[in-house]
Amino acid sequence: MLILTLAEKGGDSKDLSFDKTEIRVGRVRDNDIVLPKGNVSKHHCRLLLQSGQLVVEDMGSTNGTYVNGRKITEATSLGTTDKVFVGDFVIRVASGVHTADSQAGLPPPPFTASVPEAGSLGAALPRRPPPPPPPPRPPALHGADEGSGPMSARGSSPHVPPPPPRRESRPMPAVTGEAHAAPPLPTEISLDDDDSLASPAPRLNLPPLRPPVPVLSPSPSPDEPLTAPRVTPPPQSVPEAHEAERPTVAAPHSAPLPAAAYPPPPMPPPAPALVSGDYPPWLSRLLDSEGATAAFFTGTQSVEVERNGHREGAVVSSADLASLPDHLRRLAAKGVPRPEPDAPVIDTSLADGTRITALFPPLCDRLHASIRRPNAGRKTLEELVSDGGLSPEMQQVLEACVSTRQNLLIAGDRPACDLLLGTLAWSLERVAHVVILAETISPPSSATAWLKLPVASRTADLVTAAVALRPDYVVADTAASLLLADLLRECARGQNGALVGLIARSANDALYRLRVLGSTAGPSSTPSDLLGSSLDVLVHAVTQTDGSVRVMEIAEPTLGSAGELRAETLLAWQSKGKGKGRFVATRTPSRLAAKLEAGGVSVSDNVLQR
Repeated sequence: MLILTLAEKGGDSKDLSFDKTEIRVGRVRDNDIVLPKGNVSKHHCRLLLQSGQLVVEDMGSTNGTYVNGRKITEATSLGTTDKVFVGDFVIRVASGVHTADSQAGLPPPPFTASVPEAGSLGAALPRRPPPPPPPPRPPALHGADEGSGPMSARGSSPHVPPPPPRRESRPMPAVTGEAHAAPPLPTEISLDDDDSLASPAPRLNLPPLRPPVPVLSPSPSPDEPLTAPRVTPPPQSVPEAHEAERPTVAAPHSAPLPAAAYPPPPMPPPAPALVSGDYPPWLSRLLDSEGATAAFFTGTQSVEVERNGHREGAVVSSADLASLPDHLRRLAAKGVPRPEPDAPVIDTSLADGTRITALFPPLCDRLHASIRRPNAGRKTLEELVSDGGLSPEMQQVLEACVSTRQNLLIAGDRPACDLLLGTLAWSLERVAHVVILAETISPPSSATAWLKLPVASRTADLVTAAVALRPDYVVADTAASLLLADLLRECARGQNGALVGLIARSANDALYRLRVLGSTAGPSSTPSDLLGSSLDVLVHAVTQTDGSVRVMEIAEPTLGSAGELRAETLLAWQSKGKGKGRFVATRTPSRLAAKLEAGGVSVSDNVLQR
């Protein structure tokens, strides 16, 4: 029977017993040892018992398998003093294997694990018998040792054994040459993550099994934490008056040094370095390429990048794509909502606004994933005018509506809504109080009073709490459509400055969809009255075949003679076929011109008719 000790970083250890010659370790349930963490591969490594000798072999894991802090590339033999690092977990051999020390006839070091049962392989192996308990008053402690004295003179209890004899302290010469250089460090350094894993130091007057780490340590290792306390070498010369205060180098047979004298053990090598908000470098380069708004993955072979509303192929190495599932789970673990480590479906948003959606086998035949970055492809209103997607008159009306805190609804396809809504949101003053209920928009770094709330959580009363903060503007994209009815109700109660996106085919189609959503607003108002008093402007935008965005019309909601709600067009694109046309002003009388003038902005009658 093989007995292993498993411990998680910062947690307790436990013993695992196996009566088999092969033990598989990984993240999924078909392993013998299941470690449900993102930095553990599905099938990470395996332990093989061959002729009483245990070996560990990595199974092509992403983050690798480490033995005593060193990454292994081939099968490696293990003994009872070795530690196997798998992600955040440490595996040690308690019993059931032959060790190099036992084969050489040397006594193995003590270990606190449970004793194997009788008749097992571990019980048959030679083990050092436990040391006898110390006598109450050993005669050797009261011999002719020059530095010792009666126990009562040191204030010790007559029933407690005195400490072991200390070596005679001699002055240490100045460290100037090779003859006084610090002894070499031991080749094996304890890599315990937790003090609970370390064996207690012997309290008897017995020489330690290994020489302790000397006080004079070399320069710190790159893997050693920066906060680790260092013990510096003594100065070149010390006055005689302070000679007794000088530290001494621990000899191999002296009493063990206190725990504070040992440098902390180095940590296992970290996972591959992540940059730009925890993205791997290759994925960060892919998403930050010119014009990229999203990336799509099918299996570990096909990669596409979305630019200007179109998807085109991209080239990524097979080694990078092989690590994609682990990177997706690692990123999703920091999102909201947070998925389970082995969830077959991931749909979450990160703190920087990135939305990650992924489907894993066996739910589907292979991995299908998409990563969409916020504020992607953002343009200014001036750039939209120069690209032909907006007329100067439309730009004037939109800027006037935003500055006077009108409630705008941007309708259209998803890329057009996201781009135009992001453009209007980033035109807001950085010192304004803005609440963002959107996945595709993140606050600019220079904003001082912007607040982004997680839309994916869909917390009850989220909109009510957001409006209670009295923001100047509320921005909600197409992902917040389930919150739109609550936001319209708050707008009807007096909230101004709402910028909302909704997927729709036209301005009138957007009103119909809002009528359905507004039916849950409450019995006190009909949906038409609610919408008519909540919205001031409707903007319809579409994505062209070349990937550009064009504003097709700017309208305002009005009530007809029969009480029906419809969109009255004020500015529109008049198509002449084959992509040609012009922007026109209908000069339809509207209430919008009076609202803008009441807000301190005057618009020409050639643009808006009063």
